[in-house]
Amino acid sequence: GVELTLRNIAMTERNATLTVTVYDPLGVRVDSMQMIDFAVKPNATPVTIHFFMHIPENAVIGNASVFADAYTAPEESSGVPYCPEVSTHFSIVARRYFLRVKTDPIGIVMIAGEGWYNEYATVDLVAPTILTISTEARYRFSYWDVNGVSKQESVNAISILMNTSYTATAHYVLQYFLTVKVDPPGITAISGESWYNKSVAVTLSAPSVAGYQFSYWDIDNITQGNMTRSVTIIMNSSHIATAHYTRIKYQLTVETTAGGTTNPKPGTHVYNASTTVQVTALPNVNYVFDHWELDGVSAGSAFSFSVLMNQDHTLKAVFSPAPPSPQIGRAHV
Repeated sequence: GVELTLRNIAMTERNATLTVTVYDPLGVRVDSMQMIDFAVKPNATPVTIHFFMHIPENAVIGNASVFADAYTAPEESSGVPYCPEVSTHFSIVARRYFLRVKTDPIGIVMIAGEGWYNEYATVDLVAPTILTISTEARYRFSYWDVNGVSKQESVNAISILMNTSYTATAHYVLQYFLTVKVDPPGITAISGESWYNKSVAVTLSAPSVAGYQFSYWDIDNITQGNMTRSVTIIMNSSHIATAHYTRIKYQLTVETTAGGTTNPKPGTHVYNASTTVQVTALPNVNYVFDHWELDGVSAGSAFSFSVLMNQDHTLKAVFSPAPPSPQIGRAHV
């Protein structure tokens, strides 16, 4: 506002027309006011009056001027000045608002942008996506809120138009890492190894693996129960989950009839599941190999036979006496 103090040195009350005009630093008029028939008491009695001027938002910032005049009547009614024009200077400054930038949890990272800004300035804020605590724990950005109003989930960059003061809060969630292993290593892959929000429940399932039988899960070396393929883990810290398997084994019983042996020798042999075992027939002198019998069923007469160990098997080598050599008769005369 503009404050004017008037004194009437005459002995009688006088009416005055008052004008106040404001110019920006470029000399452009930004506002003016006029008050008609303002009564000013006599005998130099000070009279104070306030004019409340409007400075538009697009006014040029800087050192402005204000001019005041007192007329006997409005200028358009041929009024003349009571006294010389008076003027002064003042500064046009932008309205400023404060932007506060916080994190939740408090103090886990400093995000640039907190401070004072001119009205209608646009402020860009970017929150780091990941804040590493250790190899097993971290904070992941979740969302912004501005003055308590949530913004889009997982969008870590926002813009704020400073038309008032704001508090912007970047919210983070604590995450822990779940490591998933298999014993023996490399026989299969189990999905689920990743980062998880604190307190989330994660369910892991151990698949079937050819030649192996699932035994049990352990979490951080604590057994979770035999033969239970699924396990649920509450991510209240980092964890290591290991699925344990044992190799399936089958018995191969090798038998022979009289007249020969085999390689490997007759007897009971143990092999890993899905292994292929080659057995060779070795006939004795004066015997020949006749055929194989696998689980009681004739299986061919080749000297070597391959058995796929997909269950327990019995393989029998059958030999028979060699036929007599032909006799060559002697002629008599």
